Amino acid sequence: MFLSHDREFEYENVMRLWEVFWTHYLTEHFHLYMCVALLKKYRRKIVEERMDFDTLLKFINGLSGRINLEAVLREAEALCIVAGDLGVSCIPEGTPPALSIPSDSV
Repeated sequence: MFLSHDREFEYENVMRLWEVFWTHYLTEHFHLYMCVALLKKYRRKIVEERMDFDTLLKFINGLSGRINLEAVLREAEALCIVAGDLGVSCIPEGTPPALSIPSDSV
């Protein structure tokens, strides 16, 4: 089993994450819901410590190897479903998708 200290996930989980992004199952912007799920999970610590942007980035990078991918995927999926059309309307037009889908494959 491959585990690098400078990566967030083990190889199998990286493949699982890419599979989720490639499917565009709920939205092409699922990566944004993943970010919100992580911030939501650690919101108490982030708020209590009044983290500025740089500190927040350092904190998130420090989670490397300790993120439960399945739990974050479930939370991101729930957030996406609950947000529904209102969530979609909050994503600025032109925001890049997780992965582009070639127009000839649609």
